[in-house]
Amino acid sequence: MSKFSSLYALSALCCLTQANPLQPRAAATPTLKSATEVGYVASYPTLNRDSMVGTKVGNRYFWISRDATTFDGQCCFIIASAASWTNLNSDGSPFLTNGANQTTYGDNNYTSYFRTPYGQFPPNGFGDNFERYINWPDTPPLPVSDPTNNRIKLYTWTRNVHQLNDTTNAPGNPQTILYRSDYYSNSDSNTLPPVTVVGYGWVISPTDGFAYLYPFLRRRGSAP
Repeated sequence: MSKFSSLYALSALCCLTQANPLQPRAAATPTLKSATEVGYVASYPTLNRDSMVGTKVGNRYFWISRDATTFDGQCCFIIASAASWTNLNSDGSPFLTNGANQTTYGDNNYTSYFRTPYGQFPPNGFGDNFERYINWPDTPPLPVSDPTNNRIKLYTWTRNVHQLNDTTNAPGNPQTILYRSDYYSNSDSNTLPPVTVVGYGWVISPTDGFAYLYPFLRRRGSAP
């Protein structure tokens, strides 16, 4: 192709781009094609958990939950969140016992897995007269591989809801807390990944409507 032809083609492409800019695609709405019940997530021997979500980590599944009730024959109280492991078969399917149950394990030490920050009744978020701070996970942890030290970083966002009493929440939209769990492939199989508060706070953009987090690294339960 001659230099003139090349310049002419480039000029035509520029004109076409200016006259017909790319139009954004319409937002897609995903739909569930099918769902199959595989089995049940069995309770940890001393924990009864609510609203569990999980993600695959290595050759196991890592679960987190909302409020968990303890029952060990000596006490019974609520911790705001819990975590646990279940095993998988070699083909990636859930390892079931008695044909239907996934047995969970991992020691929570009767303390919320996602501890509430300083000033929010740490570690479990419970104050007096039914006041509490609720850090309930709504989505599974987001795994990010870190090949430099055999680590998988698991990011979980929770809404930091301030409940004034048993029926009323504080006005306005709650903040969002970003937690990071660090799983190491050489750690003990019964150990739960340690958690760090990456940051909390948010702002909703007036132009695109997205909520943006502004994180800062802080150890859980420490003063600002």
